[in-house]
Amino acid sequence: MHHDPAQGTVVLEYASEGRVVATGAPYANRYISVLTLRNREVVHWRDYLDPLAVFDALGWPPRLPHETPAPSAEHNRLGAPRVFSNYGLNRSPAVA
Repeated sequence: MHHDPAQGTVVLEYASEGRVVATGAPYANRYISVLTLRNREVVHWRDYLDPLAVFDALGWPPRLPHETPAPSAEHNRLGAPRVFSNYGLNRSPAVA
């Protein structure tokens, strides 16, 4: 965790691990969340994660029989190390 009280920013790093309920396929991902606080309330929250880990766990897109098995949790489909990406998970409360 990193906290910058002057800017009201908190950065969290965490991970999850489990199985897809419908298929039993393994799922593991790492996340970074960046929160902005004002007056002890969260006013902005942005998540970064590896969307390919989600797609792989869900089996999307379907693989053809000649394709290689799903990559490890540390590498993407091209064999490169996985990286975080912001996949549109940007939450801000509505302004009144």
